Amino acid sequence: MSPITVLLICGVIGFCMLMVFRIAPIYIADSTVSGALKGIEQEPNLARMSPYEIRNRLQRRFDVNDIDAIKSSDVKVTKDAGELVISIEYETRRPLIYNLDVVAHFTHEQRVKIASASGL
Repeated sequence: MSPITVLLICGVIGFCMLMVFRIAPIYIADSTVSGALKGIEQEPNLARMSPYEIRNRLQRRFDVNDIDAIKSSDVKVTKDAGELVISIEYETRRPLIYNLDVVAHFTHEQRVKIASASGL
């Protein structure tokens, strides 16, 4: 192999590694968001909490895990046919190279069965 070929291969490998190092944290953070949303189901008295309290509990979980892409306004809490529906829709933007950014859009939804006499 010629030196130019080796340099080209190293350049391509380096570029791919840069992409992985810039994009992987976005998906790792999204996995954490998904885990926090699934974990909220284990909260005691969840059916009696107000939407504000549920958003607050989720925001605390995000703060502990250093998730800064989600604002409280991205979390929607609704009641639908005996279920509590907690949905999160957010977008993450991270710099890639110079003036290029990576934008990722995520949507999560968690449905929790509740008793019909809940206070939402």
